[in-house]
Amino acid sequence: MNRKIRYAVVGLGHVAQTAVLPAFKHAENSQPVALVTGNREKKRELGERYGVNAYTYDDLEEAFEKEQVDAAYVATPNIFHREHTERAAHAGVHVLCEKPMATTQEDCEAMIRAAEENDVKLMIAYRLHFNDANLHAVRVAQSGDLGRRATLLWILIWAAGEGGQHSHTKSARRRHAVRYWHLLRQRCALPLSRRTDRSCRADRK
Repeated sequence: MNRKIRYAVVGLGHVAQTAVLPAFKHAENSQPVALVTGNREKKRELGERYGVNAYTYDDLEEAFEKEQVDAAYVATPNIFHREHTERAAHAGVHVLCEKPMATTQEDCEAMIRAAEENDVKLMIAYRLHFNDANLHAVRVAQSGDLGRRATLLWILIWAAGEGGQHSHTKSARRRHAVRYWHLLRQRCALPLSRRTDRSCRADRK
């Protein structure tokens, strides 16, 4: 049996406690071997609960080395994503970073450079890329069966309706549709007119 990927979970906030850490018990190829936090109570409590050594942010590199970490799940506040990603990359540790990637384009580009320069993988935990409904939408759009105009209309209807079902206002659903339009445009290489581009950009403001 292949060796499991050894993860350090960096940041023990809501996402880590309600989604990431509980999910490891269902993972066949991964395991948490280190927890990293700036909160003493979380360090003690969660370390005991999961039977994993816990460290502070100051000891991040020590955690990577001592626990022979393969990858870091970065779930710290957004403004710290760059710092913790760069520190992991410099230690030769792969990074799975929570969304959003960072708070500025500059930080995002720095994270990418750090990964490339240290030959590690960097991935953003945006699960919708692997959602069955979204993958189906990509396949339909790429097939060309509906034609370009029909495909784009179908994408927007789906995104504003089913895809935006958790958005409680009309404007929120519209923003969701526009974001999905641009995502599908990138994934499926769908050309849009300049007029349509201008309308989409205006909707995103």
